[in-house]
Amino acid sequence: MPTKTRIANLKRIQSIFDKLDNQTLVREELDELVHLTAELYEKALIIRYKAAEERVFGNGDVVKNPEAAKEEMPTAAKLPDMKEIDFSIFEQKEPEVLKEPEVKAEPDIQAEPVAEAEQEKGEAKNSHDWPKRFEKVLKDHESGLQTPLASIAGSFGLNERILYINELFDGEAEKFSACVQKLDSISEWSNCVVALTNYANSENWEMDNDTTDEFILHVKRKYA
Repeated sequence: MPTKTRIANLKRIQSIFDKLDNQTLVREELDELVHLTAELYEKALIIRYKAAEERVFGNGDVVKNPEAAKEEMPTAAKLPDMKEIDFSIFEQKEPEVLKEPEVKAEPDIQAEPVAEAEQEKGEAKNSHDWPKRFEKVLKDHESGLQTPLASIAGSFGLNERILYINELFDGEAEKFSACVQKLDSISEWSNCVVALTNYANSENWEMDNDTTDEFILHVKRKYA
């Protein structure tokens, strides 16, 4: 390594250590510091090895105690034990994130089992009521059907999409998209009523709800 290069490396190492003291060191500079110090360390081992070599063989004398000479000669390839080096000073501490206290979930209270006959009766009644609800909404909001839609998909504004996804599809955009695609594939309003009824029951839509009514009116514009 040329002298100029070595001096430049030493200055760069000092500069990086100054940044370390000021806590402004970045990861790339830390990698550079490891690389530069490793080069200097290897160079120092070579110099030390050569110095020991000259002490043993410099005068041309025969070595009387080869074992003693062997002990004097350092092994250039041997590196210090990594366990003895504390690298923690180079680590950038991440800001401590305060964790919210855990809230213990209360035990679920199991509802009393519903008789199968009563459950089926309730579902049948609910399914029967939805078409009537659709009819009432359309009758009460005839003015909202004056502008027909060629396609339901792509006809929703951003705020409408967010509203319907959150309130009608439990916050799942995939369910909303699947519903719109399904309804868009239906050509007759009577068949659309059946599909809407299935979605209303499966997603537990509220029957007397402005968001539900707006969604029904929006879909009906395709069949206006």
